[in-house]
Amino acid sequence: MRNKKRGKSPPPLGGGGDCDILSPMAKKKRSVEEMINELAGITAKGFAQTVTKDELERVIERLDKIDNRFDRVEFHMNTHERRIEMLEDRMRIVSTKIGLRK
Repeated sequence: MRNKKRGKSPPPLGGGGDCDILSPMAKKKRSVEEMINELAGITAKGFAQTVTKDELERVIERLDKIDNRFDRVEFHMNTHERRIEMLEDRMRIVSTKIGLRK
């Protein structure tokens, strides 16, 4: 009977056997590493989609040009608006003089 007791030794820790104690920890560690790798990939993808300084400067230059064009359009509209108001005033004066308006 002594031989039977000595014949079977417990399985080594972390290696094979039915009661592998380190296996759940190893799985958990792998999942954390996978999550870190996934997060690193997402971060890299996010940086790949960001704008460079040169691209941003080009966009700013274009916006400045557009802003200047709007300023010119606004100036011309104001000029035309003043001219129209002056013409309306003259028409009122003419209408009053010829008797269409009192």
